Amino acid sequence: KLETAAQQKFLHRVVTFRKLHRRLGWKFWAFISGGAALSSETEGFFKSLGYAVVQGYGMTETASLISLNHPFRAAQGSVGKILPGREFRLASDGEILVRGENVSSGYFEKGTIRTRSEDGGWLCTGDLGELDSDGNLRFRGRKKNLIVTPAGMNVYPEDLEAAIRAQPGVRDVVVVPIQSGSDTEACAVLLLQTATDAAAIVSRANNSLSEYQRIRRFILWPDDDFPRTPTGKPKLALIA
Repeated sequence: KLETAAQQKFLHRVVTFRKLHRRLGWKFWAFISGGAALSSETEGFFKSLGYAVVQGYGMTETASLISLNHPFRAAQGSVGKILPGREFRLASDGEILVRGENVSSGYFEKGTIRTRSEDGGWLCTGDLGELDSDGNLRFRGRKKNLIVTPAGMNVYPEDLEAAIRAQPGVRDVVVVPIQSGSDTEACAVLLLQTATDAAAIVSRANNSLSEYQRIRRFILWPDDDFPRTPTGKPKLALIA
């Protein structure tokens, strides 16, 4: 029944935006996203126009997908369910671990070949995730970018960035960890469209965040854009 309801909702949106679908072609009905995390806003936008959004999660070493969502039963913000033949678990810190015949048997590290048998066959992806009640995997960010507060709370930069991007006048933002004495705290680095009150933007964003997530330090990036990789991703280490 749920699948039927989802399909009916999908078809209703197709009919509603039929002029757009006609211009792009009726064979074009889905977007497939991979290679980087897709924002919930982008996913929701294309779904609202009557297009399916298919997301998967994997790595080169896993040849290649670990999880994949169903185009008509995709949970918003998830990268789907673990595919058959993949052994999967979450480490105590939330890191995604996977093993199976699809995982490469070894890798090159610091001049030597290291085999998976040294790690019990598990591939440590370096990514953080969580499973919802329906078994859908949700990507939480890179482990190396996680910020742990003095109280031991985990702060995911992606959550803070999403809260700031939702504010008017923001072109882009990255959140990086900075040292404050012996502690580490989050610092928002802002690219604004105009000379907007940055403090007001951060204050509004904080209203949607939990107390332990609140952004207390921020700066305006002095250049027109962040330094970026060839694929357009901000160079976080250089920005920090």
